[in-house]
Amino acid sequence: MWWWRQFKAIAMFPGVMAVLIPAMLLVTVGRGDGLSLAPGARAVAITAGALLTAFGLALFCWTVVLFAKRGKGTLSPLDAPKRLVVTGPYRHVRNPMYTAVFSVQLGEAVMLWSWTLLLWFGCFAAFVMTFVPLREERWLATQFGADYAEYRAHVPRWLPRPTPWYPGNRV
Repeated sequence: MWWWRQFKAIAMFPGVMAVLIPAMLLVTVGRGDGLSLAPGARAVAITAGALLTAFGLALFCWTVVLFAKRGKGTLSPLDAPKRLVVTGPYRHVRNPMYTAVFSVQLGEAVMLWSWTLLLWFGCFAAFVMTFVPLREERWLATQFGADYAEYRAHVPRWLPRPTPWYPGNRV
């Protein structure tokens, strides 16, 4: 029942950050729209937001499958991967799952032209960019030792490297 483990992890973490909290903000605070868009610009915003959201969802699904199949775990710290995942998008950037959630959040903000959701995206991104180096990377270093140290030395945290990195590749 690997799918149930994945579903619970997704519902608890990215589901809350990219779906539940934005929905609650929209209901309680509103969109925070101080600017109106011309019809043509509105269509562009909806299209751009939809593309960002679709990209984020596709990348997210890819990373969840890699965590399940290669890492033998989930995105949840309570059921974390047992093996270090360094394939697929992880060959270019260390945090593609966060990139995926950021893309969904930003896509929602653009698609709905919501300053409230844009502010939520900024707050969440600031938290993640603080949390990852201070807690998550320390845990990964403890869990995966030299393998993670080599990976970390060659693959950037946030901005993707143009060429994929392969373990043992000293480029």
